Amino acid sequence: MNQRKEEYLWEFFRGTQVPWVLGTELSAIWFNEGKLFIGTKGDGFYILKNPETAPNERKEIKLNWEHYGHVEGLLDVKVIGFARRAVTGREPVYALLHPDGMTFWAGKRDFKPFSFDGRREYTCITSDLEGNVWLGSNGGGVIRITADDKILQYTIGNANFGSNRITAIVSGSDPSQGKGIALWVACDNVKDGSDQVPGLRDGRTIESDIDGSTTHFYDGLAWDKWKIPGIRCFLADGSYLWGGTNIRLRRFYIPNFTDYNK
Repeated sequence: MNQRKEEYLWEFFRGTQVPWVLGTELSAIWFNEGKLFIGTKGDGFYILKNPETAPNERKEIKLNWEHYGHVEGLLDVKVIGFARRAVTGREPVYALLHPDGMTFWAGKRDFKPFSFDGRREYTCITSDLEGNVWLGSNGGGVIRITADDKILQYTIGNANFGSNRITAIVSGSDPSQGKGIALWVACDNVKDGSDQVPGLRDGRTIESDIDGSTTHFYDGLAWDKWKIPGIRCFLADGSYLWGGTNIRLRRFYIPNFTDYNK
């Protein structure tokens, strides 16, 4: 059997090109407004302000990093996710997700921890064009913080999730279409992921019927449900929704996915 060998053209950030010490565990990566945000499991977060500048071993290139941790006023230095919250009449702020809570950050030392009604383990975060911040949790479903800081919760009981263990969440709102909620949520009651290799029957792909792991879409009025299991991460890219499961990468054409008249 012939094998194709590819030459991987990766560019590595290492040594003096990164500001964190060797052994620092990175936990999140996020791109917003031309900046790259890096979360860590115990050293706060870093911002690369010129990510378009690639490392080059042949010449010295200045990478413009900023670091925010205890010294800068961040109380919880475990940062596992980021979102940007824009509310009409206010300056946009960033939402920093921690395993056990969230912090709003307006820049520099302006860190404001947000209080919740009870302790949960959080897994993922996103925001939408109406100023809502959405958090996925491990066992507590989805938590919504509205533009006026009200807290709402969605679970198996009121959103028909397959599980209250939320593994991925993303807003698919398109700024060019105006405001609105277009939220994708994935849940899975199996820690290692429920997706299975599909079978074949008469030349057709047959997916397994798996309970307890589902994918949902919320438009602000109703929750739709599909038995698409094992999703661990989402990316909403125009008309496409990308989903990485425990065994594969999948892509869905959203207009077909949500058009029930077909």
